[in-house]
Amino acid sequence: MGWRYYCRLKDDSPISSGTPDKHVAFQVTTTDDIPANGGVIVFDQVNTNLGQGYNSTSGIFTIWRDGVYIFTWSMRSHPVTRKYTDTYLFVNGEAVGNLRDKSENLVTNSAMFHLKSRDQVYICSRYTTLYVGAMSQFSGWLQSPDFQMSYSNDCGVSFHGYAVSANDENVIRYQSKENPDERRSRLITTSNVTIVLMSNTVVNRGGTSEMQHVIDGENVTLSVIDGQCSDDVGVFLVTVATADFGGSTFEIKNRKTHFHITSCTLTAFCLINGPAFNIWAAGTTLNTTVMFDDIITNNDVTINEAFGTVSLLQRGIYFLSWTVHAYNDSVILSSLAVDDVIIRNLTVTSPPDCHTVSTNVALLPVQAMTTIKIKILVGEIGKLGMYISGFLISSFET
Repeated sequence: MGWRYYCRLKDDSPISSGTPDKHVAFQVTTTDDIPANGGVIVFDQVNTNLGQGYNSTSGIFTIWRDGVYIFTWSMRSHPVTRKYTDTYLFVNGEAVGNLRDKSENLVTNSAMFHLKSRDQVYICSRYTTLYVGAMSQFSGWLQSPDFQMSYSNDCGVSFHGYAVSANDENVIRYQSKENPDERRSRLITTSNVTIVLMSNTVVNRGGTSEMQHVIDGENVTLSVIDGQCSDDVGVFLVTVATADFGGSTFEIKNRKTHFHITSCTLTAFCLINGPAFNIWAAGTTLNTTVMFDDIITNNDVTINEAFGTVSLLQRGIYFLSWTVHAYNDSVILSSLAVDDVIIRNLTVTSPPDCHTVSTNVALLPVQAMTTIKIKILVGEIGKLGMYISGFLISSFET
């Protein structure tokens, strides 16, 4: 029997009964290395479970409200077994997303689907000997319930797909996962909205790639991916940016073509309203806290560049991410601190003379005036610096 047999839905798998709460969001993590056993991965730490959709016994998230959902999952291969991080996102027993890496760093992917009540979503591994390393996570949220679906038509960039080609300008073309006839190389919005881009890139062994998120012809975020020092390497990059009043064009470029086409994905969507931010930092620290060098986006948050803090002014559920670049035989331990309490860690290891990059995410409910910061506890950030981003998923005020 193949690995997909062990990833199938079982009739006796316990599921959550759900609640009528309009806020639907969850994040589950691992506190230590856990065996995946070639089946559904059951995360041992439930951090957030608004709407009670995630079942901590079966590892299955059950949909109880129709709408568009966004998921992310992050995995780290076991440093001893050195098996591939080869995991799949399943919806109703069908594999709809893949995450592949062998760099020993945390890798992340994303997906977006329109789902119906009682649909079931979970993460499954391919190899029976795979261990899921500490810091791994699975998260998701209801981006827009069906009664709000009209907003996506105004947005114009709501899209999820996988790469199929790159043109002479190195602009990657993506094919939609839900509509195979839809292919896009450029996302265009005609309104002044905030856009979120999430891209995953897998570079084949021995190859390199320079991935860019480009808005109106300008490089906004950059990630250098180096597979010459290890096997297949996966990298996740998040950009949060506000379109011009006359509209904007969004592209994903790859300056080198040595990447694994079908494993490269793009998730793009609009934020209806609310706080959002995107920051670049060169790696300078003050008492371990990262100082900010370039504020890419600042919508309704308070950013203190002198102290390296972001104050979230509105109560609600937030998605937060940070991406760290390492270079040349270094180890960097960074942490996300919320009101000075560390809630998530990220360790990035780089072989000699190689670029390495890794991203971690957090999904959590916060109160007004909550302050977040990134701390560097070990090592120094590489010359490409780091990105910090976040946005409001759902407000507690309405």
